[in-house]
Amino acid sequence: MIEEQVDAYQEEETEEQTAARKIAEQDVSIEAGIGKAALLIETVSGDPQIMEILTEKGYDETVFTEGREFLATARSSFASRAAAIAGQRYASARLSGTQSAAEKAFTDFRMVARALFREETEAFSALNLKDSLPRNRSQFIAKALTAIENARLEPYAERLARFGYDEDGLAQVEQAVAALETADAGQNQLISDAMTATAERDAAWEALSSWVSQFRAVAKAVLRDQPDLVKILDV
Repeated sequence: MIEEQVDAYQEEETEEQTAARKIAEQDVSIEAGIGKAALLIETVSGDPQIMEILTEKGYDETVFTEGREFLATARSSFASRAAAIAGQRYASARLSGTQSAAEKAFTDFRMVARALFREETEAFSALNLKDSLPRNRSQFIAKALTAIENARLEPYAERLARFGYDEDGLAQVEQAVAALETADAGQNQLISDAMTATAERDAAWEALSSWVSQFRAVAKAVLRDQPDLVKILDV
């Protein structure tokens, strides 16, 4: 049974690593694509001979200005997305520590409360002493804050105060859980921001990629009788 659990955990971890690798590969591919688009625009627009031919076919400076705008947007959105992901990952690391502190503070409280009210079913319910801690973060926060709020009521407050959980003691637990609630809300916002930034980056890259693809197709057709010039398009 233990071996099966270990195998399952390793398999799950491998899937996460695979997903992370694919995302990293996509980032590298898009970054490389943006770089190639920049080099293409710079090379072609800087070649008077090619520009003269393309201008006659409608690919004048206005068209290249559009391409540069797509390029600038792609670069900006790529950088914004990278910053959003970095911020989200940093927040995740901090959230983990905040959650550990909150769980420890509330677990310590529950150990004392369980000892004090071990024969009182109503107290176990009011102070959320039954069962284990919820794995869901939002449920844990709600359960812990409700327990601390009820711990300030009689007949619980007086006995808890005698064993380290007077108002100051309860406030410390409450602050630890409240810090987790704040960090969780911030993390959720950062996740949303990262998703938005990813969508914007993908849209900007798609627009630039489409422009480059169309430009290459038209330019190769226009320059088909001049193979030396066509080679320049493959930079």
